[in-house]
Formats: sequence, C-alpha cells, structure tokens
Amino acid sequence: MFDDYRPIITLPLEYFKETAMTKQEGFSQSVLDSLPDHVAVITREGIIAHVNRSWQLFALENGVSDDFNWIGHNYLSSCAKSDRSDDHLANRVLVEIRKVLRGERHHFQCEYPCHSQTEQRWFEMFVAPMHEHESRFFVVSHRNVTQRVRALSKAQRSAMEDSLTGLANRRRFTMELHREWRSRLRDDQPLSLILCDIDYFKSYNDQFGHMQGDVLIKYFAEILSRGARRPRDMVARLGGDEFGLILGSTDHQGAVRVAQKIHHTLQTTPRELGINRTLTASFGTATATAIWPGEVSDLVQAADEAMYQAKNSGRNQIASATMLDRPQFRSYPRPECIAQTDPPPC
Repeated sequence: MFDDYRPIITLPLEYFKETAMTKQEGFSQSVLDSLPDHVAVITREGIIAHVNRSWQLFALENGVSDDFNWIGHNYLSSCAKSDRSDDHLANRVLVEIRKVLRGERHHFQCEYPCHSQTEQRWFEMFVAPMHEHESRFFVVSHRNVTQRVRALSKAQRSAMEDSLTGLANRRRFTMELHREWRSRLRDDQPLSLILCDIDYFKSYNDQFGHMQGDVLIKYFAEILSRGARRPRDMVARLGGDEFGLILGSTDHQGAVRVAQKIHHTLQTTPRELGINRTLTASFGTATATAIWPGEVSDLVQAADEAMYQAKNSGRNQIASATMLDRPQFRSYPRPECIAQTDPPPC
C-alpha cells in the first residue's frame, strides 16, 4: 500500500553538511546576530570571548570606536569602573555577576537605567552559564525595556492622578499624608492640612451642566496649585469639588496664610468661566505639631470639621482648628468681595 510513498520534503543530514551553516561557529553566530538583545559570551574570569551584532551596534551608537576589539576585553572591569564612580547599583551588579561565575547562584537578572544625552533608557540584564560547556562560558545579555518601563510608569502615574485636573488623587493624597506624618515626627516639624470645597457647586452644576462644572473644577484646581507651590506642598482632588492641601513643615499661621491667599485670589473670577457671581469656597485648616499625640486620622477629621464649620457659618470663609487636647476652632473674616448678583440657592 505504501510502496510508492515518498515524503514531500526530505532534509537528510548531508544537506546541512553541504552548507556553510554546518559549521557550529557560523551557525551560532547567525543565531546570536539575529537577536535584538545585546549579547556577550564571557569566561569565568570575565574575559569576553564573543559578542553579537546588536552588542557592536549599540556600542557604536554610544561612542565606542568602530574598530574596537571586544574579544579579550574584561567585561567585569567595566562594572568595576562604574562602581568606583559611586554607582551603587553597579556595585551590586558586579557582586551578583561574580556569584554566577563562581557557581554560587544559577543566574542573575536585574533592571537598570542607562540614560543617554538625548533620552532616558532602561535595560534588563541577564547572566547565566552555558551548560553545554561545563560552565566554562557564561552568557551576558542586555535587553532594551524602555517602552515597558515608560508604559508602567504612565500606568502608575494614572493610578495616582486625577484625570480631570492632573492633580494627585485621593489615593496619592493619603499616601503622601502618611509620609509627611512620619517626617513630622522624625524632623520635629509641624504638619498642616487644608480641606476645601466650592460653595454652591451642586447648584452651579445643575444650572450650567457637567461640562461647565468641569471647567470650574479645573479653574479652582489651578488656583489651589498657585497657592501651594513649595516642594513639600501637595494639592489633591479628593472627589467632586472637594480638595485637600498638604503643607509639610508648616505651622498654624502658615496654613492660614496659604488659605487666605487662595481665598483672596478667588475674588477675581474670570468672566470667560460664565459665572455671574464671584467664585467662593469654604476652607478648613488644621495643624499638628511634632509633640501632638494624636493620629493622622485626627488631623484629617479636625480639618474636615473646620471646613464644615466654615460652611455652616455662611460659607466663603476660613475656619481653623488648633490641635490641643481637643480641636479648638476659630473663624477668619471674609475678604472684601467683588459686587455680585443674587447668590444661588443652596
């Protein structure tokens, strides 16, 4: 039944022997040169025995001479030079590579920055023995992971950022507040918090629509950002029209001054926002000194209660909590307001 059967394609061993690819060196070279990773083969002493085309091209693009001979060059010496330049990551990499070369660990893998003068770049290194050579040779590869790192960084920023205003969101606000709380104890410095929201925002939103409401939110966010511009200041949108300001190393009087500055700036609402009245907001401030025994949640609650005291007292003002055994509240007078039409309903 199968007497006339012939395979459609036959690749006998003799076929490979008749081609240039039968030589192991040539075959291995072609395989390595087809890889986008920068690959070098080194000895146990770190001497480079082989590099692929991607390795050579990357070196050429980064200022290494075209006629530089990598064979015989000590790869570990490059790591050692970085170590002497106070590169702590290079020091760790050098230590771990040597462990692989001595057989103390199976492989080593790490991600590291390698920025050029024109762009920021990140690479992933992998070092492992070549098992078919009785661990006399080792493969070192470097893969460009810049796109992956950038995508991850963008995703992380999005997770910590309010999409409408570009400010920090509640999650990042909470993380930063706890970090500043620890710094307050360590550095013996006060920490202040301001919570605020726009007066009558719901009425405005209902009257003019959510798109115009978003315009108002973004304008308010910009005003807050102008008022808190020090390196340790943070402005966050906590949700809706509620915002929070973290003021590290800021005492009670300093927090009140920041709130007053923002409050005063709001009195000149630009006409292009389409508001027929002055934009106003209610503010609550609270400050914890380094020796205050409360918790971070107590600070947030005090600022929140101060803000609602400002709202319940007629809005468009600042109330401040002094953190003693129990918060003591004080209201500050409203600034002179620009003439406005009848206020909107609550």
